[in-house]
Amino acid sequence: LLAYAEAARLDVGNPVHRANIASTLQQLGRWEEARGHFEAVLAAELPQGEGRAYVIYNYAQLLDWLGDDDGAFGALELALQEFPEFADAEQQLGLMQLDRGHPELARSHLQRALDLGGLTPEGLLHLALLHEAAGARAEAIGHLRRNAGPDPPREMDQLAQRDVVAVANVVVLIHRFRARSATRPIGL
Repeated sequence: LLAYAEAARLDVGNPVHRANIASTLQQLGRWEEARGHFEAVLAAELPQGEGRAYVIYNYAQLLDWLGDDDGAFGALELALQEFPEFADAEQQLGLMQLDRGHPELARSHLQRALDLGGLTPEGLLHLALLHEAAGARAEAIGHLRRNAGPDPPREMDQLAQRDVVAVANVVVLIHRFRARSATRPIGL
């Protein structure tokens, strides 16, 4: 935080330093302070494009944590205007639409996040459940199968015919196990 503050002091006209301060404050749990910095950054001449979209996305997360659902929703839509291929923003909008009781909009956003290659295992679970609820079981199973990675359990297809939710949970567990295995040496 001190390094970012010093960089902002030395390079006053560069809003990127203030964006770094805002993100750091957000991670430290100093949310109200972070909000002020984000709002100042977004009011400044931050260059258009992917970098600005990430700043807006972080701001949307902060607004969500502060309980400002409408503000978070609007910020996520703005992030997508800046960077239409932003899978994380698509997923978050999908999850928010699901919370708001709009399953078709949720499904559309989550599907777009998947198409962009950025759907998390939890997002995948919600997408599969939304496909199942819409009567698209084969599509739900197909997404789960493709996202289970190499060598999914043999019984997955048979189980999916009876219980898509169970298979979705298996896929989430596979992703979590692989992520954990990738970050820990074998045997620890």
